[in-house]
Amino acid sequence: MMAICHTVVPERDKNGGLQYQASSPDEGALVRAAATLGFVFHTRKPRSILVTELGEIKSYNILNVLEFTSDRKRMGVVVECPDGILKLYIKGADSVIFRRLRDDSPFIDDCATHLLDYASKGYRTLCFAMRILELEEYNKWAQEFEKASISIDKRNEKLAECAEEIETNLTLVGASAIEDKLQQIVVWSSRILIDDLQYVPETIAALLAAQIRVWILTGDKRETAINIARSAGIVQSDIKYWFISGDSSDEVYKKLLDCSNSVRSSTVQNSLVIDGSTFKHLVGSKYRKTFGCVAAIFPAVICCRMTPMQKAELIEIIREATDDVVLAIGDGANDVAMIQTANVGVGIIGEEGLQAASASDFSIAQFHFLRRLLFVHGVWNYERGVKVILYSFYKNICLYLIELWFALFSAFSGQTIFERWTIALFNVIFTALPSIIIGLFDRPVSDRMMLSYPGLYSSFQKRTFTIGVSYT
Repeated sequence: MMAICHTVVPERDKNGGLQYQASSPDEGALVRAAATLGFVFHTRKPRSILVTELGEIKSYNILNVLEFTSDRKRMGVVVECPDGILKLYIKGADSVIFRRLRDDSPFIDDCATHLLDYASKGYRTLCFAMRILELEEYNKWAQEFEKASISIDKRNEKLAECAEEIETNLTLVGASAIEDKLQQIVVWSSRILIDDLQYVPETIAALLAAQIRVWILTGDKRETAINIARSAGIVQSDIKYWFISGDSSDEVYKKLLDCSNSVRSSTVQNSLVIDGSTFKHLVGSKYRKTFGCVAAIFPAVICCRMTPMQKAELIEIIREATDDVVLAIGDGANDVAMIQTANVGVGIIGEEGLQAASASDFSIAQFHFLRRLLFVHGVWNYERGVKVILYSFYKNICLYLIELWFALFSAFSGQTIFERWTIALFNVIFTALPSIIIGLFDRPVSDRMMLSYPGLYSSFQKRTFTIGVSYT
C-alpha cells in the first residue's frame, strides 16, 4: 500500500539508481520504506504504476487520485489491482481516518495505542486504510467525480464532497511513524516561527536568552508537538500545561479566563496548548483578541493540528492584540500564508521546495543561520540605520541653525551666509562620506560577542528611536 498510495515520481540517476521526487518528505520516506521491504515502486505511467513485489513486476491501474489538502488531512487513490479487484487506498491523520472506519474494523485500540506511543516520542504519524469497491458502486461514483473534476464553479469543494462519499466503511490496515527533523515552530518578540531540529536546542536557547518568546505551530498531534517542544528546549520537564478545548466560542472563552487568572498568580512555568479544532471557534468570534491577550501571558504556546490558514490567522490575531513584532519561519508551501502574514518572514530552503523561500523577506539554507541573521545582521543593520538617520538630522539641523542665526543678525533681509552651491552640495558631497561609512561599516558589537552573549540583543531592542535620542 505504501508503494501505491502516493504521488511520488521516480527518476533514474546517472548510475541507474532510483531517486524519488516527492511533494513532501513523508511520502518519499514511505515509498523508500516500501522499497526496503521488497515492494519497489519504479515506474509511473499516465494511468498506471509498476511495482516490483518481492521480485515480481505488477501493474496497478490508477483510476482516481483523491488529492491531499490541509482541510481533508488525507489522500487516497482508487486502483484496479492485477487481479481485477477495485480498491480504495487512503492514508492520513488518525483523527480523520478513525472516524471513517467500519465498526468491526480490527486492531483499532492497538493501533491507537501505538500511535500515541509514536507521537510521544516525537514521530510524525499516519494511518492507512482501504476498502474494496463494487464495480457498480464505483461506476456511479466515478461519474459524479468526473463532473466535479471538470466543474468551473467551486471545483475543490465538489471534489471534496465526492471524496467524502466514497471514503466510508474503511478497514484499518496499519500506521506509520516517521522521524521528522524539520518540525515547525513559532517565535515571538518579537515572535518567530522555525524549522530544522538539528540545531534547534542551542538556537532556541539563544532566542530565549534574548527574551524572544518561542511558540510552536504544527499540524501534528498534540503529543508530537509537546515532545518537540521538550526536545528543542522550549519547555522544561517540570512545566505545567494548560490544555484548552471546547465545542463553542463561549466555552473556550471561559477556559481562557480561568487559566489566565491562574497563570497570573502562578509561580511555576506555564505553557498553553490548543489545537486547530478549538482555535477555529475563536477565529471569527468576538473573543479572538481576548485569546491573543491571554496567549501573550504564557512564555510558551503549543498549537497543534493547525491548518496553513489557521497559522496565518493566529499570527494576525497576535499582531492585533499586541504590539510585538512577529517573525515567521517555514520551509514548505503550507507555510507561505503564515510567512506573508507576519511582520518579517524567513524561508528555509528545504526538501519541500522553494515556495516558502520565494515568499519570504529573507531566505536561509539552515535553521541555525537564524541566530546570525537576528543577532548579528539584525543588530548591525538596526544600529547603522538609526545612526545614519540621526546623523542626517544632526548635520542638517547644524546647517540651518546657522542660517537661522544669520537671518536674525541680518534682520531677515534674505541674505545667506553660505553660497548657494555650498548649500546644494552640503548633503551630496561635503557630508555624504560619514553617512556612507557608518551605514556600511559600523559594528557596535563584534559578531563573536553577539553570538556568545545573546542577551545583548534585548538591550539593543530597547534603544529605540526617540525624540530624546535625536536631541542628544
